[in-house]
Amino acid sequence: MINSREFWNEARGGFRLLISRPAFILTTVAPALIFSLILFLAPGRRLVWISSYFQSFTLVGLGIAGIFIVFLGMSFLIALVWDYQYRNLVDFRRAYRIIQSRFMDVLFACLGLGLLIGFFSVWLVFAGFFLAFLLIFCLPAIVISGDDPFSAIKTSFRIVYENLTEVFAFFILALILFVIGYVLVWLIQFIPLVGIFINIVFLAYLLAYFGILLTRFYLNLTRY
Repeated sequence: MINSREFWNEARGGFRLLISRPAFILTTVAPALIFSLILFLAPGRRLVWISSYFQSFTLVGLGIAGIFIVFLGMSFLIALVWDYQYRNLVDFRRAYRIIQSRFMDVLFACLGLGLLIGFFSVWLVFAGFFLAFLLIFCLPAIVISGDDPFSAIKTSFRIVYENLTEVFAFFILALILFVIGYVLVWLIQFIPLVGIFINIVFLAYLLAYFGILLTRFYLNLTRY
């Protein structure tokens, strides 16, 4: 259990860490590029719900690939942040070795989460949010605790159940960041030429901040 002061300290600490160590965004540049491309290709570039992006097979494929790469990049980011907490060093080789030792579990989890959450987010939006809420700690459980994908699901359910208030507050914060980021990305796209590049950088930072906060929150809740 963590109190509200610890929660906001973690939120501020995650932001300061990202600003002081911008190398973390290297793990989220690829998904940011894909989602910026989806936004650029979306018909009319209207401010509508994200499901409007998926109006062609091309955008569906890009969306699913983007979600999968988000989870894969997030896995590397979790390993980086976990290692940084103990060694105060951003070491990509060390993170790669951590992921390599759990690669099949990470790959299976990324595929499963990408398909499940991607499907529900497009066609059953509220079910997708609920599923994301319950499975939010799957990747940290695999990368940090070494769980297999099915054990990670149980671990995530257990952490959510035992820390419902804290996890709900974290999830609401993530949704607020998502909505703010969504609106800003939509506005930035209208800047000629450089808009898509600004979006890539902005999305990379936003995803990296979420990954850092998720990792620190998991470590705090599990006292790992």
